[in-house]
Amino acid sequence: MAIKVGDQIPSVSLSYMDSNGPQTISTEELFKGKKVVLIAMASLLKRSVRIAT
Repeated sequence: MAIKVGDQIPSVSLSYMDSNGPQTISTEELFKGKKVVLIAMASLLKRSVRIAT
């Protein structure tokens, strides 16, 4: 999946913990009216998968 400058982040639900326990928020709600910088490093992802297996 290629992402280009100006594309919208796909709408998904994200989970996180706070003082009230597990919470869920959508990417639409989290990023509404904001600019997002997405950084991915494939070599780190490959390394973590190898370690986990």
